Amino acid sequence: MKDLLKKIDFFWLSSGIPVKVYKDKKLIHSKNTKSQTPVDKKEHASDIEKLLDSDDFITFLTSKYGEHYFAVNHDTLQVVCGPTVSYAYEEQTVVNLLEGRELSHSIIKAYERYFNALPIYAPNRLTKSLPLVIFLLTGLYYDISNLMKVEVDLEDEKSFIQNTSSHHHSMEKTYQIIEAIKNGDTEGMKKILISPDDGPTGILSKNDPLRSYKNLFMTSVSEANNAAVSGGLDSETAFTLSDAFILKADSCKSHEEVTEIYIQMFLTFTEMVQKAKKIKYSKPVYMSIDYIHKHYREKIKISDLSEHVHISESHLLNLFKSQLQMSIKDYIIYTRIEEAKKLLKYTNHSLSDICSMVSFNDQSHFSRTFKKWTSTTPKYYRDFN
Repeated sequence: MKDLLKKIDFFWLSSGIPVKVYKDKKLIHSKNTKSQTPVDKKEHASDIEKLLDSDDFITFLTSKYGEHYFAVNHDTLQVVCGPTVSYAYEEQTVVNLLEGRELSHSIIKAYERYFNALPIYAPNRLTKSLPLVIFLLTGLYYDISNLMKVEVDLEDEKSFIQNTSSHHHSMEKTYQIIEAIKNGDTEGMKKILISPDDGPTGILSKNDPLRSYKNLFMTSVSEANNAAVSGGLDSETAFTLSDAFILKADSCKSHEEVTEIYIQMFLTFTEMVQKAKKIKYSKPVYMSIDYIHKHYREKIKISDLSEHVHISESHLLNLFKSQLQMSIKDYIIYTRIEEAKKLLKYTNHSLSDICSMVSFNDQSHFSRTFKKWTSTTPKYYRDFN
């Protein structure tokens, strides 16, 4: 055991990747710098628990903050490597990630220091350290191409995008995708998606290739979410989209279906950022819009908004109408209908559940309002989108 722990220490020294060793799920060894100690200890503990609870030989996980981990399970030992991040977090990225939480400036700065103390290893780069960890733990050599092989007959693939999308992206292409999302560059994203992949084939459960591809997708959604928030998309919308895409991908029955969701996800995040960048409002109006997006499931009073943005109700009503060409009441309804459209398109929730989720009291009222705003019924919208 002492020899193993020494080898683990050398792995940490050479890679900079934080590493923990568990025996029967109890921590027996840990290597990381003081600055890499998680700020959100409860969330970190939950992530570690998920990794330790898996019976798979190899398990990957990406946290809600975009931190990447993998765990190798052998006999009674588990080695957990991570967290790492895909890119350096700018201050605004950290602020956006923590949006909606009442945190002091000093706590936000602590998060920023923590994220920027983590080594930069995107999932495909982090995966390349797997063979070494497995060798240290088991004494066996694993070829990474065999570990990550996706058993798909590419001869039968008709779409060029589908033919290449079963691969995880190289670091360069991952960077290009992230930058396209952050910049809202829809045309650039389309060009990236049809260019050949040069990364290793995708991941992580050698006995279940489709599950592997879905695991890759979940990692990509987290990266896209963070990039979109950094690009100016409000975090509530970004996380709603992320959850919807993950649910939709999880129900897919083939690689082709997951690939379609992959492309749809990258393009949707990019388009949403593009729209967000085009919108220029005064601070009170922007704050009101952000408040509505966060509280559309609740009853929103004009007095609450007025107090939130620190101007009179009449001033806010006039300002909002002049800049959006619709009243606050109509914008609240519009926001609920837009959220309903996402849920209809990307999830399998029933119409009655969606009605309740977007704060309508009864389904008939929801259907009438939906048709008024979209010229179609919720059922028709779901069936043809």
